[in-house]
Amino acid sequence: MRLTALAAAALALMSSVALAEAPHFEPRKSPGGIEFWYRARPDLTKDTFAAGWRDGVGFTLPGKEGLSRVGGRMLWRAGTLHLFDDLFSALRGIGAHANIYTNGSATFATLVGSLRNFDAAAGLANNILAAPLPGESDLERIEDGLVKSVGDAEQNPELALEWAARRLGQPKAPGNAPYYNPAAYSTIAREDVETWRRRVLARDNLTIAVEGPSSADELGRIFDRLAQPLPEKSDAVAAPEMAFSARPQTIVIESAREQTSILAITPTRIGRGPERLRFVVALQTLGGGADSRLAAALREKLGDAYETRAGLTDDRSNELAFYGARVANDRAPEALAAMRAAFAAWRDNGARAAEVEATASRLKASFDERYFGDRYSEEENAPRDFVEIVLAGQPANTGFDYAERLASFTADNVNAAVRAKIPAGPWLTLIMAPSAAPFHADCVIKSWREVDKCR
Repeated sequence: MRLTALAAAALALMSSVALAEAPHFEPRKSPGGIEFWYRARPDLTKDTFAAGWRDGVGFTLPGKEGLSRVGGRMLWRAGTLHLFDDLFSALRGIGAHANIYTNGSATFATLVGSLRNFDAAAGLANNILAAPLPGESDLERIEDGLVKSVGDAEQNPELALEWAARRLGQPKAPGNAPYYNPAAYSTIAREDVETWRRRVLARDNLTIAVEGPSSADELGRIFDRLAQPLPEKSDAVAAPEMAFSARPQTIVIESAREQTSILAITPTRIGRGPERLRFVVALQTLGGGADSRLAAALREKLGDAYETRAGLTDDRSNELAFYGARVANDRAPEALAAMRAAFAAWRDNGARAAEVEATASRLKASFDERYFGDRYSEEENAPRDFVEIVLAGQPANTGFDYAERLASFTADNVNAAVRAKIPAGPWLTLIMAPSAAPFHADCVIKSWREVDKCR
């Protein structure tokens, strides 16, 4: 979708939610003493629930860093008492949908449905939290599936380049291990999963947020049932934080591809919390969309349109800024030079006022749809974001004042922030191309898994 169409859609959506207040969750307590956060949404027909637990247990067990991923999938099977192929099927049968997912540092669960669905789903959740785990054959299938998923994912060159950068910059970060050595999934036993479930899924480690038309009292009674099997005390550990320390250099991964993929990445001085939004706006003007600086530079230099990207990686302990593109093989050296020049001009001279205003408006429309719409997405909703905010150590409701902050952004204060916290370079640059010959590479490898050779 072109920027003009996005802008028109943004204006239409903004007009429909202009009077809406910022999302705000209030603390509540169930009859049984379960603390949760509640946001009344009488305009909706379904409730959206999110829960999260601090995790990190697998990160303390060498060779078993993927424990929470295995554990989450084992819980899906436990939740059905093996009467369904998976929990998705069971939930569809009662008119609800849900998900369990993890980033290793925290484990999350989401559920969307009516109050009736929530009550029925509570029984399935009790199985997840207390039923005997599936047997060895299920565990083997889950581990084989995770190994395959890594193999499938690394076929995406942008993802492989990011994994290579993280491996180079954070070699001892346990979160990298399941991708670098996916075969280690097979070392995880049922006893490990049971230990993980007992140490992480406990009441004192639980954060709950919910929004919808049902009353807090009605939902509280269901939460008591949901939490009934949970032990009182957890033994979770904080995930380790490790600085990104890769030196600036150009690495080429030689791989037969129809196009060349380029990723430039660097650590920043950007902190956690609300200030991050200012840099999201800034980096969108650099590489987000057809009218961004990088896209314009490639059109001018190469005479063709290419998709570009720029932003911050999803890593709150190390805010890494990046930009990149996928371009024609025979024009890749020119493209790299054009992108580096465009970045330098953007950082030194700053984004223009019109660019900042258009980007802020587009982001506001996206947030408005996310937090005031009725899409019932498991991936994008206010309760899930609220739980992630709290588990990341931020105060409750941090970030939901996005409209006020976006309105305060100007070219002057955005550009000053960029110059203060995003380094000018040189940056670490990773390229996946058929041949390293056209580039002035510092290191040439055949697979992202060989990146240790480039230290």
